Amino acid sequence: MGADSSALLALTGVNGSGLVFSGSTAPQQSENHGPGTIVQNNKLNGLFIPTTGGHHGYDPNNQEMFTGFIAEGAEINKGGHIQSIREVDIAVLIANLLGIEFKTPDGKLIPGIINTNK
Repeated sequence: MGADSSALLALTGVNGSGLVFSGSTAPQQSENHGPGTIVQNNKLNGLFIPTTGGHHGYDPNNQEMFTGFIAEGAEINKGGHIQSIREVDIAVLIANLLGIEFKTPDGKLIPGIINTNK
């Protein structure tokens, strides 16, 4: 899955549970971690944290974790539509738009985003 190959175990939260795993071992105070994301007082002694908003650590094959992607600009195909894009593909897209050579083992330029009819 592209994670640490030496990991012995991978855990993921239950879909729709509103919980993420925590690295702490004691309750934490509420903290704002960006727009729409508030980590609330931990009621389960640090193992799980009730939360809203996006977080890392979910299975990338989990359809419930998919989101949208919108791009606009002179080089972008107006009215175009793609089936999917990965986060690692966005860096390749930006580098291409800026004319920068960017070699990555994971990302690729998704057909249909860039306007090829110039």
